[in-house]
Amino acid sequence: MYVDGVEGFRQRVQSKFGARAKYQCSYLSQGYVLFDLYGVFGFRFFVSEEPYDTLQVALELASNRVTNSLLGRELVFIENSERGVEEALNVVDWYCRLRLPEKYLAVCDELY
Repeated sequence: MYVDGVEGFRQRVQSKFGARAKYQCSYLSQGYVLFDLYGVFGFRFFVSEEPYDTLQVALELASNRVTNSLLGRELVFIENSERGVEEALNVVDWYCRLRLPEKYLAVCDELY
């Protein structure tokens, strides 16, 4: 097991994105942590109940809706391993960077 609970996932996300990820809050009873990435996108990072064997990531949409699919990449049933988590976070980063203008990314990269 690579991520040990909601707070463990929080640490992994913060480690991957650094200052590009602004922690919002943890919803321990619902099993997820909420981050704003690049100051634009809200993402929920879910951990299954014990034994924490699978994870999922969801992009927040309007009207309190979410999606687990980012341009055809499904982010459900993510294996709780270093490789599985890293691949999922790379998809999230790829999606965010793809959606943002180059000038904005250049400033983010310079600042962070």
